Amino acid sequence: MLLVGGASDDPIGGAGPLGGWEASALTLPPPHSRRMAIVHRRKGIVQGTRHWLVGREPAMHHHVALGDSEDVARLWRFIVGEALGFVACGGGAYCAAHVGIYQAFREAGVGFDLIGGTSGGAAMAAAIAQDADPLDIDAGVHRMFIEGRAMARYTVPRYSLLDHAHFDHHLEKEYGVVRIEDLWKPYFAVSADLTAYEPEVQRRGSLWQAIRASAAIPGLLPPFYTDDGRMLVDGSVIANVPIDTMHRLKRGPNVVVSFDTGDRQQFPVDYASLPKRRKLIFGRDRPCAEPDGQSRAFRTAPDGRRLASRAPDPSRNGRARLAASLRDHDRGVHVHAKRDRNAGFAALFVLRTLKQPSTVVGTPQRQEVVLAATLARCPGLEGALKHLRY
Repeated sequence: MLLVGGASDDPIGGAGPLGGWEASALTLPPPHSRRMAIVHRRKGIVQGTRHWLVGREPAMHHHVALGDSEDVARLWRFIVGEALGFVACGGGAYCAAHVGIYQAFREAGVGFDLIGGTSGGAAMAAAIAQDADPLDIDAGVHRMFIEGRAMARYTVPRYSLLDHAHFDHHLEKEYGVVRIEDLWKPYFAVSADLTAYEPEVQRRGSLWQAIRASAAIPGLLPPFYTDDGRMLVDGSVIANVPIDTMHRLKRGPNVVVSFDTGDRQQFPVDYASLPKRRKLIFGRDRPCAEPDGQSRAFRTAPDGRRLASRAPDPSRNGRARLAASLRDHDRGVHVHAKRDRNAGFAALFVLRTLKQPSTVVGTPQRQEVVLAATLARCPGLEGALKHLRY
């Protein structure tokens, strides 16, 4: 069932009352089969969508501006099961690479119909859902984490290591008072509900608070508590790549971002050899101590000076190799985003040429897997993808 409502010019917004015929019609189809289109006279700031949803409870709602062919086309793609989804994964500072992938598709003239993510990916997805310019997103990341040091203010570790109020301030400053249901494109953020031990998919309410809940890294930040008493933490605890949520919300193709290189780091540590508190406090038998008792980070020269020793070789796993290569550049995150911008072009080509239902892109290691699989299925793509190599 498709419900169509006409939004008024009231800046606060408001829905028409639920009439008798409409109330009777809503008893026929189950809620999961209801879809609602809210028609606006023009593009602009949307408010008050929550009033339309109360009592109607559609499975998904869409904002459509009169005369905007792209809004109409997006609604049609959802109806026929061809909507293109974008799934943003968690990954800490790596999440800045989502900007490069988004930029690649944007420059190619391809937009996403449903955007969602987990942890840092939820923050990037929120900016993408607002059709923000990639350069503006990159500037916002720099403003929040480099200039504002949003995750660098420590506190008394009673509830967390970091000052959540400082982090919340910057998050609210960047995303404002926008509500999820007022976004022009459908969006979701996934967090982990420790009360019910299940993923929590947030599709309504404050946008910045949904991001805050999805990025509540246990230990670093305190959990986010909802009005009904549920305790939410970082969504990557349960679903770091929330593709299952995307599949439940819609049919059709998806671009799925993952920073998992496939390597599994092993830890050959003798648990019984871990030092006790007393030895740690007095500096004996530290985990990072050299055989001669000196710290691995510092060694003592013959004249008594403390010399910094060479850092361990970071080439033991793919993620460390990538981080090491980025340290040679002035702006590592920006370089990372540029590299994954190439991965975005590769994913776009795969999506268009092979019609795959889901294309996984991410770090250069993951991109190589995508390209290898593509070339194996269609050798003729090698020439077309030659300019993507770096």
